Amino acid sequence: MKFFFSILFIAFLGIGMNAQTMIGARGQVSNTWMFNKNLSDNGDLVDYKGTFTGGGGISVIQYLNETVGVEVGLGVNTVAQRTQGEFETFFGDDIDYVYETSVDYLEITALFKALSDGGSYFEVGPMIMLNQSETENVIDISDPDLEDDIFGTQTQRDNRVAEDFSKTLLFGVIGFGVNFDVADNLMAGVGLRLAYSFSDSVEQVTEDQYNEGDPDLGWYSTIAHTDAPLDEGEYDPVTTNAAIAGLNIALYYTIGGN
Repeated sequence: MKFFFSILFIAFLGIGMNAQTMIGARGQVSNTWMFNKNLSDNGDLVDYKGTFTGGGGISVIQYLNETVGVEVGLGVNTVAQRTQGEFETFFGDDIDYVYETSVDYLEITALFKALSDGGSYFEVGPMIMLNQSETENVIDISDPDLEDDIFGTQTQRDNRVAEDFSKTLLFGVIGFGVNFDVADNLMAGVGLRLAYSFSDSVEQVTEDQYNEGDPDLGWYSTIAHTDAPLDEGEYDPVTTNAAIAGLNIALYYTIGGN
């Protein structure tokens, strides 16, 4: 929290110096991942599948001079992970599936920014993500009649706030892009923002809770707590690290500066 207050102090300092202030809104399209060693070790049974999400927010950028500034932002973001795999039935048939785990977050960012003469910028700093809701469901399965037999109660688990997944995540963020004038006191920005979580995305349960099925874990949390292969594994919780690569498009109203 001290870091965030430091960023706010610097922002107010910039306002006092009559440096440029940018107030704007942005939209984001992201490729997101939930990395976990147990999932990676499962081979064809469970594997990663590319997952894309959307988000957006508002931000205030306060420059202290022509090259250095800070950004404070508030937004919504989704980190999702699709998994795909192949089960073999009792009769020897192969069943293919795609499953999606999705967590909606409120995000708070505090970034240092470096600006070049041409409008390009680099940014770095922390981002805090606050869990708002969780959803898990089957996206596709080659034999729908076997959906409940394979996934059971994990077939549809909507709006389970802060049960399987951590309430708060801390990310490190780096990004780069370019801002350009579109009219008087109006600028647009396009940039790529990369984020990686330092904290575990999944709420870990004890071995007794795992064995007793209380709480009843969802699909992804079961994978994160079970060593490979999933259909034969035992309790072995491994940290899940979320990652985000987001394309941001923003529009800013500018105040002050040159």
